[in-house]
Amino acid sequence: MTAREVGRAYVVLLDNGYAHVSVQRFRASLSAFFSWCVTERMIMQNPVLGTTVPKSSAAAHGMHPFNEDELEAVYVDAVSVDPWLADVMLVLGWTGVRWSELKALQPTDFVEEPHPALLVRRAQPDGVDVKATKSRRARRVPVADRVLPIVRERASNGMPWLFTTEGGHQLDGSNFRRSLWLKVNRGRRIHDLRHTAACLWQMSGIASDASFGSLCECGRPGVRGQRVIGGDGLMVWRHAS
Repeated sequence: MTAREVGRAYVVLLDNGYAHVSVQRFRASLSAFFSWCVTERMIMQNPVLGTTVPKSSAAAHGMHPFNEDELEAVYVDAVSVDPWLADVMLVLGWTGVRWSELKALQPTDFVEEPHPALLVRRAQPDGVDVKATKSRRARRVPVADRVLPIVRERASNGMPWLFTTEGGHQLDGSNFRRSLWLKVNRGRRIHDLRHTAACLWQMSGIASDASFGSLCECGRPGVRGQRVIGGDGLMVWRHAS
């Protein structure tokens, strides 16, 4: 294997929706393997040394959210592939939580008073231990009526994690991509589901903070039957009158 081939592998992973940090971990593992090969005199040099994970490939995607009708169409496709993971995908698209945050949620992180919400207090990127969220602050994320039955059902299933595989195991990003996302994503990344939620919230009149509102670059999602009120930086959903 040459350095050029290693570099191409990074691009393929990025183009298939893997986060930059995940590809960096892949690079570290690959480098460790080839370093061992050098030590054992199987090869002369480590082809990973001198290669870097490009940031431009990920940046070139920009933001590509679904509107509401598109999200529903993708959900229908996803249900035909894997109904259990399809619900996970829909929750991502309506809440905007990061993948690492979703997989670290526990049943007690779902509350219904004063309004249904997820308490996002920790994150667990694939392959690492639980840690603080990216901002190092907890936040309250509203649960829209569209996904409220899903969240309620998952909170009552007795599992240690709020969202799991159908067999009760903790979610894994690679398995999620392989089993579902790459079959239904229509050219989007998983992170675009976060942008999708930003658009749905903004188009419904949410009083979001500027940093989250700036994620939105979308058309007219047409959120139906709901409006959002906000206070002290917290967002809650209620039925439109």
